[in-house]
Amino acid sequence: MPGSSRMPISLRNTLSAKKGGSSSQLLALNIDLFRNIVFFLFLLRWSRKALLKLKGRGVFGTFADTYIAVRRTLYGLFLRAPGVRSQVQKQVSEAITKLQTKLVPSGPGVVRYLTLPKDGWSEEIVLKELEALAEMDHTRWEDGYVSGAVYHGGDALMKLQTEAFGKFTVANPIHPDVFPGVRKMEAEVVSMVLAMFNAPAGAAGVTTSGGTESILMACLSARQKAYSERGVREPEMILPETGHTAFRKAGNYFGIKVHLVACPGPAYQVDLKAVSRLMNSNTVLLVGSAPNFPHGIIDDITSLSKLASKRNIPLHVDCCLGSFLVPFLEKAGFETELFDFRLKGVTSISCDTHKYGFAPKGNSTVLYRT
Repeated sequence: MPGSSRMPISLRNTLSAKKGGSSSQLLALNIDLFRNIVFFLFLLRWSRKALLKLKGRGVFGTFADTYIAVRRTLYGLFLRAPGVRSQVQKQVSEAITKLQTKLVPSGPGVVRYLTLPKDGWSEEIVLKELEALAEMDHTRWEDGYVSGAVYHGGDALMKLQTEAFGKFTVANPIHPDVFPGVRKMEAEVVSMVLAMFNAPAGAAGVTTSGGTESILMACLSARQKAYSERGVREPEMILPETGHTAFRKAGNYFGIKVHLVACPGPAYQVDLKAVSRLMNSNTVLLVGSAPNFPHGIIDDITSLSKLASKRNIPLHVDCCLGSFLVPFLEKAGFETELFDFRLKGVTSISCDTHKYGFAPKGNSTVLYRT
C-alpha cells in the first residue's frame, strides 16, 4: 500500500522495542540526575549551616548548643509521657490558680462584671466604679516603691496630660486629612527626637504605641532591607543577652533567627568578639542598648558601629529606657561615649517618649538614618 513501510514486521518490532528501551533508560538517567542534584543542594545547604555554626559558636559552643537542644527535646518528650503529663498539668493549674488569686481582685465588696449590664450605667455609676478601681490596694508607686514601670512628672504635668489627651480623644492619626493637628504633632515630635539624637539630613521616623512596637518596626525594616537588597531568605539578628525581650518577639513574629551574645562582667557590655564571629551573609541586624534594662549599662556602640559599617549591616540602638536622659549626659557634664547617629554605623534608634519625655503611656518613636 502507498505510504506503508516495506520493512519486515519482525525488524520493525525489534527497532521499536529498542527505541522504547532507550527512552526508558534516558528517563531513568534524568531522574537519577535530578535526585543527585537535589541531594547535593541539600548537603551543601546543611554543610554551610554547620560551618557557620562552628564559625559563630566555636567547637565547644556548638557542642553546648547541640547538647541543650537535645536535652530540651528529650525533656519535652518526658513531660508528655503517661503519668508525667497529668502531674505537670496539675502543677500548672495550681500555679495559674495562685497567679489569679494574686492578680485578680476578690473579697468582700469586689464585684466582677463579666457581661454587659442589663441597663446602661449613668455617669455617676461610671465615675464611682472608676474611683473604686483607682483606690484598689496596689503598690504605692506614688511614694517611690516601684523601679521603672511608672515615669511620673508630677501632679501638675499629669493634669496637663489629661487635658491634652481629652482634646484629641476621638482623633485618628491614620486620617491626617481629618485630624491635621495630630499629624502636625507627630511630625514635630519626631523632628525633635531626631535632632536630640543628632540625626543627619534626610533622616525620618514615626511615633508608635510603645517601645516594643518601635523595636518590632526596626527589626522588620532591617529584614525587608536585607531581602530586597541582598536576597536574604534566612535572616539572622545578633542580640546582647541583656537586650530588650521585644527583639526576641520580633524574631518569632518575622522569622528572624536570634543569636544571643553574652555580656560578661565586670563591664557587662556585649562581647564584641562573639558578635564578630557570628556575623555572616544572613545577618540583617546588629543590636546595642543605651542603656540595657538589667544593669543600666550602655553597650560599646562605637565598636558595634565599626563592625556594622565594615560589613554594611544595619545597627539598631535601643534607647527606649535612656530616652530623654542619655542624650543630655554629655551636656550635663557626665562622661559618656557616642551612641547616636553621629556614629556612621547606627542606622536606627528607638526612643520612648512616654518615659522621661513624660508623654502619656504608651508612646514611642523609631528613628531611621534614611
